[in-house]
Amino acid sequence: MFSLHGVLVCLGLILYSIGSKAIQAAELTLLSLTEVIGGIFWVWLPLFGINEIPSTNTIVGGFFLFVSLIYYSLIMRWNKRYIALN
Repeated sequence: MFSLHGVLVCLGLILYSIGSKAIQAAELTLLSLTEVIGGIFWVWLPLFGINEIPSTNTIVGGFFLFVSLIYYSLIMRWNKRYIALN
């Protein structure tokens, strides 16, 4: 289980640093928040024996974070303009 976690973390950091050359810093920060959403469900998995039950506030916060990321990505895809300080 430790090896699987190490591989997943290393792979994520490698892909994050490769993508940092093509994506703006603000978008990278939003993308890094998906780790928080994944962490909620990672500890919830009964497959690995962790089976920690997150509180309702944690689920609601993860939901709002997920919805805001999806909304931002759809707006950026449709708008084609970059919303940033120049």
